[in-house]
Amino acid sequence: MGSPWRLLIPLICLSYAAAQPSIYGAAGRAGQVVSTSSPSPVPLPELAQRREAAFRQFHDGILLLHSGSGLKRWEDYGFRQGASFYYLTGMPNLHDSILVLDGPKHESILFVRVLPPAPFFTQAMTMFSGLDEFSLPPGPASASLTGVARVENWDGFSAWLDSRQKEGPQLPLYVDSGGQVGDFAGSNSDPGDLAPIDNEYLLWSRAIKARWPNANLKPAHTGLNQIRAVKSEYEQALLRRAAVITGFGIEAAVRGLQPGRTHRQVEGEVIAAMMDEGAEGPGFWPWVKSGSSAHLPGLFVSFFDYHTLNHIMADGEIARVNLGAEYGMYKGDYGRSFPVGAKFTADQREVLDLFSHAYLAGLQMIRSGENLADVVHASIADIKDHRSDLKSDLARAAAEVLVTAQPWSMYAHGIDMVEDVPAVFAAGNVLCWAPEFSVQGQGFYMQDTVLVTAGGPDLLNPPLPYESQALEAWKARLNGANSPGPH
Repeated sequence: MGSPWRLLIPLICLSYAAAQPSIYGAAGRAGQVVSTSSPSPVPLPELAQRREAAFRQFHDGILLLHSGSGLKRWEDYGFRQGASFYYLTGMPNLHDSILVLDGPKHESILFVRVLPPAPFFTQAMTMFSGLDEFSLPPGPASASLTGVARVENWDGFSAWLDSRQKEGPQLPLYVDSGGQVGDFAGSNSDPGDLAPIDNEYLLWSRAIKARWPNANLKPAHTGLNQIRAVKSEYEQALLRRAAVITGFGIEAAVRGLQPGRTHRQVEGEVIAAMMDEGAEGPGFWPWVKSGSSAHLPGLFVSFFDYHTLNHIMADGEIARVNLGAEYGMYKGDYGRSFPVGAKFTADQREVLDLFSHAYLAGLQMIRSGENLADVVHASIADIKDHRSDLKSDLARAAAEVLVTAQPWSMYAHGIDMVEDVPAVFAAGNVLCWAPEFSVQGQGFYMQDTVLVTAGGPDLLNPPLPYESQALEAWKARLNGANSPGPH
């Protein structure tokens, strides 16, 4: 059958929009057919606005951001630029560079490496063209093309900072920790009496401190997160595109959920489906997890264990389908729980319907001026209103978990998979409402990516079903089967 995403998923979009107009008001815009063209470069006026926001945020000191340096590993799908460096320069591939935003002088400088490149770079140089290649020559021409005030040889960086330190010995130097990305890169990679060998953010901070031991180093992550929290129309468009592409991956995943297959097999199909629709890669490795891998703590075993995703799926298991395509450095991220077989069990259905009703109560609270506590309170209140009607032991056990704050997770979203949730929501924030919980050895999850507006939530992703029978029916349609009836 034709892809529901290609057809703007009319049956699902229209039925759900009619049932939930406050939730789905603008979601249909995300269901456009995707072209496979590459995203255009970040416009210079957009970059100028971002840097102006950074100057205001770090007005009292100097922001120092380092680009990526080495090559990708063979098994990586591409070079990974630091999120904030990319956000403020628009260059996803520039290697060996230091962006300086001097707040007191309101001056931007890009220090770039001009030493002879490594042998591989010399051999490959003819294969690359354009401003976003891995090197950039110093001089006025590069400055005018990038919008920064000056592009200089990075051999002069230390002398420049020596001079600024003499002018203001206590001038704060702001360095980025990378947020969750930096945390995942590792901090304790050596015994305490040795310098770390992992985490480029930590190594950059240590390098600055070693060269300028009396410098007034301050963390930049919180300020950078605040600058990046409100997404421009340019960013929103990329996030919508990534979300639509992700939808094709979700289709592939749901089709692939069959007893006897492994997580690895389905993950490969997911990536192929998203790449066919224009993804530049997976925003994160696909989460198609069932059994013990779909609930805590097994959910995160793959961060430590190479073999964990070889699990063979079985009928009766619940699968977590949680995916995100990457497009123009921005990422999709949403999904649902589905049955591995054709149907959920009766008690799984009861849990999912309790969960989805409370989820939607929280979702409707996502608007400017609200906060995470308000959203969680609405969901918990809904659970309390309905738990007296529950019949199965599994559902009653789930309610005991869901009346606590722990399952109701949310994070902000954009270039990085996980960004900090603002204390108070503002129009333009992009949030992932992503509660998950485990009960009696089973994991339950649902997630949407939401643009905050004054009038309420605007889904960036095409809408997916929430209730158990609708999820079963959607899986049946994707597999060309009749919709399964209730038990």
